[in-house]
Amino acid sequence: MSDQITLAGVAARWAGAFFLLAALYNPSGYSYFHWVATTDLRYWSFKIVAGIVLAVFFGLYVNASRRALRLPGLILISIASALATSIFFPRTIDIDTPAPQLIVFLQIIIANILAVGVSWSYVRQMLSGQMDVNNINGGL
Repeated sequence: MSDQITLAGVAARWAGAFFLLAALYNPSGYSYFHWVATTDLRYWSFKIVAGIVLAVFFGLYVNASRRALRLPGLILISIASALATSIFFPRTIDIDTPAPQLIVFLQIIIANILAVGVSWSYVRQMLSGQMDVNNINGGL
């Protein structure tokens, strides 16, 4: 495993975070939330297992981001991500039906935060040379 961060690595982390958020809920109607919210009482065991898997992956992303960025970093990345997303996608939110576009806009911002959070230890190592405990190879 390489100790260097690449743009492809960050893009893969972002895609994973966005896919996870879209799998949990999206305005199209094809998400875990919509699957569970249906009145169909079949397949509850599959729904529970899928919910546990999604919760574990979401917890890993959130915990890694929280530990790497801490509160000031989370606030800074949130503001920067909101500004960058609104600059790159200026007409994302339609005035007539703002709810679906707003949800996707917020999912992009949250995916940015999670991707930066799980990539931050590599960036910090590259900038400062500081190693995380999880990145140290070799034994005593």
